[in-house]
Amino acid sequence: MKYKVKGVTDELVKRLSSWSNVEVITCTDAATIDFYDPYFSITLDVYYRGDAILSRIEREKLFSDSLYFESSTVTQKDRFMMDDFPVRIEYKNLERIEKLISDLENPDALYKERGTYIFHRIEEGILLFERTGWLGDIRQKLEKMPDRFWEIFREVSQSRMEHYLSDIGAAVFQKDNLFYKISIAGFLDSACCTLFAVNRKFEPSAKRFRELIGQLPVLPAGFMANFDVLLRIDDNFTTERNREVAELLAKGIIGL
Repeated sequence: MKYKVKGVTDELVKRLSSWSNVEVITCTDAATIDFYDPYFSITLDVYYRGDAILSRIEREKLFSDSLYFESSTVTQKDRFMMDDFPVRIEYKNLERIEKLISDLENPDALYKERGTYIFHRIEEGILLFERTGWLGDIRQKLEKMPDRFWEIFREVSQSRMEHYLSDIGAAVFQKDNLFYKISIAGFLDSACCTLFAVNRKFEPSAKRFRELIGQLPVLPAGFMANFDVLLRIDDNFTTERNREVAELLAKGIIGL
C-alpha cells in the first residue's frame, strides 16, 4: 500500500512541478499514517511565485484521471480522489509568506494572523520537490523567531481563550446547549494554541492537539487531567461543573 501511495504522490509532484512558477512542493504527515486511518490523505502544499496559479478549469484538466474533483472558490485548494486515495492540494503564494515573515516585528501584521499553523506546515512538511533553496532559507528564519513573535501569538490566543470562557458562563446561565458546545470547542482550541505559544511551538493540525499537548514541557499543574475532563462525554459532569473546570484550566494557563 505504501508503494501505491508513493506512486500516486510521485505522479502528482511530476504534474505540479511542470508549472514554471512552482518553487517547492511538500507533503504533510497525513500521508505517512495507515491507509485505513480516517485521517489519511495525500496532502500537498504547493508554493508558487507570481500572482496566480492555473485556473480551476486548467487544474481539473491536469487531473482529468481523478474522481470527484472539487475546488474552493474562497481559498486555493483542490480535493479529489486518485487511485482510491484522497488527495488534498493547497496552493500558497511565496511572496505572501515572505512578507509575513519579514513583518515579524510588526504587531499590526501579526495580530491579523489567527495562528501559527502555516509555519508548522512549512517547518514539518516533507520535501518532495524544490526548484531553489527557498525552503531551507525560510526554515532557518523560522528557527529564529523573536520573543515578540511568541508574545503576540500568546496574547492573541489567550485573549480568545478568555473570551470563550466568558461565553461558556453565559451559555450555562442561559441553558443554551448549542452556544455552550460552540464555546467549549473554541475554548479548547484557543487554550491549546496559547500553550503552544508559551512553549515556542508552532500549532500542528488540530487533529494532533491531544497527542502533542501532553508532550509540551511547560504545562500548568494538573492540566492534562482537567483537560481530559472537558473532552469526555459524561452525564455525571454538568455544564456548570465543566465551566468550573474550564476556569481552572484558564487560570493555570494565564499563570504561566
